[in-house]
Amino acid sequence: MNKKEFLKTCKELYKRGYRRNFKMKDLYKPNYSGLFYYYYKVIDREEDKYGDSRAINQLLFRPWSLWEFRDRLHSDNWLSFEPIISFSREVDERIDLQLQFPERSIDELEQIAKNFGEWCKQNIRKVED
Repeated sequence: MNKKEFLKTCKELYKRGYRRNFKMKDLYKPNYSGLFYYYYKVIDREEDKYGDSRAINQLLFRPWSLWEFRDRLHSDNWLSFEPIISFSREVDERIDLQLQFPERSIDELEQIAKNFGEWCKQNIRKVED
């Protein structure tokens, strides 16, 4: 996608309630995308044993930039997003599902995230203390 489409998608994510977060681990060692943030939205929450609510299912949109390869691409479509559905009931364990974008709409991706979260709840055993 080109820069105009990329910025339009960023605005659309913001309107839909996605929040922008910075990847702390990449501040000193950037990944090859060169972008240090992602957009996320909590799809489902669960109460823990202490009564606190925490996100167990999130949909993330991680931006990618192929700026350094733009001359080889022979196109202005050097920006994109990588949607990731993240499900986690435990602090140190999670399951990620990576999808393609823009082949699917944001609505479709949110529905897939909800279905994936429900499947995980039914089929993945919660670790008991």
